[in-house]
Amino acid sequence: MVRLTALPCLLLIVCTIVLVLASSITVGQGLGPEMYGLVGRFGMATPVSTRVLGMGGLLSCVNDVQFANPAFAAVQEKASAGVRYTTTNLDGGPQVDSWLAHYTLPLHTNRDGLQLSFMSLETPETAALLPGMGPGAVDMSETALVVDYGRRISGKLTGGLSVLGFESVDMTVTAGPGLVVADVHDKAEWGFRGGLAYEWAPGDFVGVVYSFSRDSVDCSSQFPQPIALDDLSLDNSQLAIGVSRHLAPHVLLAGEYQHGVTSRTGSRGVADTWNFGMDYLLAPGWSLRLGSNNFDFCWGLGYAGPHWRLDYACINGWNSSDIGQLLGGSSTHSVEAVYCF
Repeated sequence: MVRLTALPCLLLIVCTIVLVLASSITVGQGLGPEMYGLVGRFGMATPVSTRVLGMGGLLSCVNDVQFANPAFAAVQEKASAGVRYTTTNLDGGPQVDSWLAHYTLPLHTNRDGLQLSFMSLETPETAALLPGMGPGAVDMSETALVVDYGRRISGKLTGGLSVLGFESVDMTVTAGPGLVVADVHDKAEWGFRGGLAYEWAPGDFVGVVYSFSRDSVDCSSQFPQPIALDDLSLDNSQLAIGVSRHLAPHVLLAGEYQHGVTSRTGSRGVADTWNFGMDYLLAPGWSLRLGSNNFDFCWGLGYAGPHWRLDYACINGWNSSDIGQLLGGSSTHSVEAVYCF
């Protein structure tokens, strides 16, 4: 009874916070140096497990052995290590591949813990068809290292902090015979992610994640006119607020609002998304996932044994609201193998 009456109250709190935030947004636009942010859409912007990708890519409220909310480091009961491979084929090119490796270590069971995550991204196939410019090429790369620490604050509340060890992002867009449309190089000067998770019922969480990074960006272009900009400072922030709920022991539902801002002097870009997902236990060890990543359909399958877990996810049109105008629709596939010690 307590669980049923608590859910509407928690949803009301989450929606109220969302509406207050939304009412304060001033929408701006920005391209050029900000184009490096397109790389992050496929990389460190979604540092979650393949299981969660199949549920819509939620960041804040779904506990898993590999997670974006550092508060979940405090509730891990076993050490785990895993590798996630994700590939995206864009209708207008290119192919984008990323690898994410993690190691999670509970320091004191159900009290505090650590997670190390390393990500790399590249475009093995760079050919692209650019709107208004014809055949060209898009080359992306990213490497990043993140350290997460989580600790129990009170009986049901945990908090955590992620420190960005390093991050380097490169993106080059060329059209025709070597005409450079954009050549962007980014290095994060510093950054962090903080999170809270409140376990309002067994296995069900209200989660909040806020991340910020200060980046130094170099950008050059030959089109539509030659430019060269060095050491530009850009600020990136992202807020995610979500709630998860077990309707039954074998059915988990979750929903989340995400708000991202990229800004520099004279420019401000804002992105707001809604993500929803479900994890359904079909049979002992086997799970089906369904989700929506800002209205891009996701689904996945998973098998969990005594130690090994294997997951697959498919996303139709991932990040289409940001990427679609430049490179069209896409199909994304993700696989992950995790070993729990």
